[in-house]
Amino acid sequence: MKDTPAAVEKMYHDLLMSRTPAERVRMACSMHTTARAIIRAGIPDDAWDTEKDLRIEVFKRFYREDFSPEEMDRIVEGLRGFPREPE
Repeated sequence: MKDTPAAVEKMYHDLLMSRTPAERVRMACSMHTTARAIIRAGIPDDAWDTEKDLRIEVFKRFYREDFSPEEMDRIVEGLRGFPREPE
């Protein structure tokens, strides 16, 4: 659905483009952090045992619309085998 008038969309685009690249990156990082916190808040504590399980649950919620179920299963299996543990 797109119900934003073209003039308002252009004004918003111009406003964003008036910021420095560094400011735009900071804004994007902040939005990602906020989205991740919201997603994390929706995952019950009993849905995961380890930090790796939690990261996988967050990943699945972030990207569930971007991959087929088969692709998601393959990616999750790869994540489960990834040796890195959080700091």
